[in-house]
Amino acid sequence: METLPDTQHRVSAPERDQTIGRLQEAYIHGQLSEHELGERIDRALGAVVKSDLRELVSDLPAIAPAAPVAAVRLPWWRRRKKENVYKSTVRKTGPWTVPPVFRSRVYKGMLVLDLRQARLSAAQTLIELNAYKSKVAIIVPPDYNIELEGHAYKGSMENLTTGGLPGSPHILIRGSAYKGSVVVSTQDPEALPG
Repeated sequence: METLPDTQHRVSAPERDQTIGRLQEAYIHGQLSEHELGERIDRALGAVVKSDLRELVSDLPAIAPAAPVAAVRLPWWRRRKKENVYKSTVRKTGPWTVPPVFRSRVYKGMLVLDLRQARLSAAQTLIELNAYKSKVAIIVPPDYNIELEGHAYKGSMENLTTGGLPGSPHILIRGSAYKGSVVVSTQDPEALPG
């Protein structure tokens, strides 16, 4: 049996996500145009072997690694995959358990995270989002302490909550919105103006 070179092995979903993240970083740093970014993301989503992904980032300079994020590391059996949304709408509503770290990439779609009936599995929750030409709505109970940080390019990131109560759960929402929006509110997104 002949062994294939590493570049001919089939790619996994996390490898595609990593490449798309690298392309988005390159766009933010002015290394790719908007057209190139969209074209390369489409090619990354259709990549079959590792050489397909490597080709998409081979002409990009290396980016200095960011400072590590302090997060709770779960045992392997409790880790959850990213909640990726591709050209569709995903609503997480009703009773559900929010992991200590929730990550999602939304590409030309919509994600609604309704935390009003959700059970938080930690006193502090980190939600990492990347919205590309997408809408993300996060609905929280009025007593939650919400912190929103990140950047929007030709888009918006808004925290419409009024604060929170001392001792209530703390949610840090971190991410980016490219031609999209991230809105945190105590109301359903259909009830919001605009």
